[in-house]
Amino acid sequence: MGDFNGDGKPDLALLNSKSPNLENVGTVDILFGKGDGTFSGSKSFMVRNTPVALATGDFNRDGKMDLVVVAVDGTADVLLGEGNGTFRVATGFNIGQEPSSITAADFNGDGQMDLAIHTVGSASVMVFLGNGDGTFHSRVDSQAAWNKPSDTCPLPAVLHDLSVRVQDLVASLHKFSARERIEYAELDKNGRPHITETGVFDYVVQINQYANEQFRIEEYRSRIKPTSETSMRLVDTGTAAFALIFHPFYISGFTVSCEGPSDLKTIPVWELNFAQYSTRNNFHGFTVLDTFYPIKLEGKAWVATDTNNILRVETDLVEPIKEIRLAQEHSVIEYGPVEFRKHDTWLWLPQTAELDLDYHGRRYRLRHTFSDFKLFSVETEQQIKEPKETN
Repeated sequence: MGDFNGDGKPDLALLNSKSPNLENVGTVDILFGKGDGTFSGSKSFMVRNTPVALATGDFNRDGKMDLVVVAVDGTADVLLGEGNGTFRVATGFNIGQEPSSITAADFNGDGQMDLAIHTVGSASVMVFLGNGDGTFHSRVDSQAAWNKPSDTCPLPAVLHDLSVRVQDLVASLHKFSARERIEYAELDKNGRPHITETGVFDYVVQINQYANEQFRIEEYRSRIKPTSETSMRLVDTGTAAFALIFHPFYISGFTVSCEGPSDLKTIPVWELNFAQYSTRNNFHGFTVLDTFYPIKLEGKAWVATDTNNILRVETDLVEPIKEIRLAQEHSVIEYGPVEFRKHDTWLWLPQTAELDLDYHGRRYRLRHTFSDFKLFSVETEQQIKEPKETN
């Protein structure tokens, strides 16, 4: 409920799971209040199929009521109000799990409207903090006090097996090449892309470990399908390897807790929360004008209960980096099994990596998608022969 047309009378917003004219599309129907308990006229606005809940608020601080609609497929649509009973669809975002309800309020006291979304089957609440421009970023460490008890999760055993799997991932990253698609966007104040670039590359990654046990990730790209000349203002390195957080060399600088069992896309998982308290072993940072700024991360990992392979990692900044005006860095990396039938081999490899940044007052988004994996195969055969007789 809200005053969507600016006449001072409360209106209603109702959800319809399907549009009467289009498949895979739902609608939000606005009924305009007359101020006497009745309503007249209505307008419909398309959203994703099977919307399940909505929240109202002034999410871009323009004095007009907006809507956020969450759908059963784990996505959210942001509809920014024009103040006359109409809306424009702004950039949506992924929740990652099936939502059941949504509430809007200023949860962190910064004067901007945030969202709390309850998700089905996880007994948790995901909090998305508002940026004040109609967009949101996830604080994945904010969970309901009534989560499933942590003693259902054997955390020491999970972390031990996970560290072994991450060491296997490090070894696997040396063994493959892939086709990589990079989508780069600079966003306007409403969260809409106004500068975009896309490139397709042949991709190879190498991880070097030095005597002090520190890792250095080297990525090699050969552009094969450019859509424009490269002019990306920001370039990320090694985002797809953020699972290294759980490598024995780095995990000692993090606190880790387990919420217990849950599901990720129908797969049983352990949900782990982590927060970095030390940058002694620098895991991640920004380099600006040859100066390195270490960054502390916090976030969540989803770990398969049967194999203890990592399926998904989300990270956020523990705190902004004021020296370089880095206000936000939110990443989502998904991993999965890749079969190499010719070699009868499976490797656990990155599938996608997304990065959203608020840097120097500008907002950026990068998305990496990996496909067409190929396994390196080096076969050597050595034959030892008797030396030839010499005269």
